[in-house]
Amino acid sequence: MKKITTLIIIIFTLLEVRGEWKDTTLRVDFGIYGQGEVMDIRDIRFINIPGWYGKKNRMTEVPLAGNASVKITDAEGDTVYHHTFSTLFNEWYSGERNNGQPAYFENTLLLPMPVDSVGIHIRFNDMHHRPIMEKTITYHPVRSETTQADMTPKYPVRIIRYGGEDAINVCILAEGYRADEMNRFFVAAERGVNELMSYAPFSDYPEAFNFYAVGTPSAESGVSKPSSGLSYDSAFGTHFDTFGSEKYLTVTKVHKMHDALAGIPYQHIIVLGNTPEYGGSGIYNHCMVMAADSDRFLPAFVHEFGHSFGGLADEYYKEEIEEGIYPLDVEPWEPNVTTLKEFGSKWVGMLAPGTPIPTPSESVHLYPVGLYEGGGYVSKGVYRPANECRMRNNTYSTFCPVCQSALRRAIITGLHY
Repeated sequence: MKKITTLIIIIFTLLEVRGEWKDTTLRVDFGIYGQGEVMDIRDIRFINIPGWYGKKNRMTEVPLAGNASVKITDAEGDTVYHHTFSTLFNEWYSGERNNGQPAYFENTLLLPMPVDSVGIHIRFNDMHHRPIMEKTITYHPVRSETTQADMTPKYPVRIIRYGGEDAINVCILAEGYRADEMNRFFVAAERGVNELMSYAPFSDYPEAFNFYAVGTPSAESGVSKPSSGLSYDSAFGTHFDTFGSEKYLTVTKVHKMHDALAGIPYQHIIVLGNTPEYGGSGIYNHCMVMAADSDRFLPAFVHEFGHSFGGLADEYYKEEIEEGIYPLDVEPWEPNVTTLKEFGSKWVGMLAPGTPIPTPSESVHLYPVGLYEGGGYVSKGVYRPANECRMRNNTYSTFCPVCQSALRRAIITGLHY
């Protein structure tokens, strides 16, 4: 096994950001409250973190729309920064909202620190891409109440992979591991990263990522599963059964998750849960969660990173399900599924001349990229680009050409080219 380097003292070169930005991160913590048709952004907190590790060029460009966005505007009202993401709130709105029960979701945004007063515009969309909630916050780097972050690293950190100062920073956090179990976490983190980096297009960019494993201890060993009566005192309140889905594993204490990364540069977060129960999640530009002791850990690790980093949709479906979360009268924002409403924005340029629509599965040898009906959990009206892909089947050995193209774009965007 390759030796894992322990990071005792972290020293990072802070790259100068010129113009309207400081070389500082503005962390914005907030909560989203919802009950029926009542929704609001509450409990807003600003935190100043030295160093900015996000994009430094083409600040207003985004590779994907996501289900939510944040824009920063200057004094003239011009957009000077744009970032997109997805949240559990969007999923709640599409489903659980109608049960009448109140819900609260923690969220954190990492933004470049402005030199002057700006407007921060947060918007959440429904599955038709229509706004369901918007909020504008005025922020001034001097006059707005802002907490200075404690940059002292709180937990042991190991460098799993280091690509360089300009690489994409990914931090992996331990969940449900006691301090005396932490070596198992570090081993799992290394296994997951090595598996991911063996897949194209990640294998084509060996120096594109920095992966840091952070040994965040929990008071108790394990991950909560309410449907089985299992409850553990874990660092970030991770649990199965999200929205009634048995294998849907998500984090509730998002702000504590970000607190744990003091002194470490990061843009993306992975949480590894100490449980043999299969489950996980990947939410675009939010975080990824995986059950580290499951026998399906490695293939699922790659699949969920496709969600959280690349914004890829699930391509699997059930024959008996013909209606689902994707409305068929609009084009999904995810790059690897289509309803044919705006297919020109998807992989039409990768189709061979004469490709039949829909593409029969028995013709896969003729059309490695096509329009195969079934995807996004439903069998009718949603099309995927290949008959098989890691986003459809965790036993399949590769991402399809369209997913590889989308992931490559995300890597290049993240490298600030």
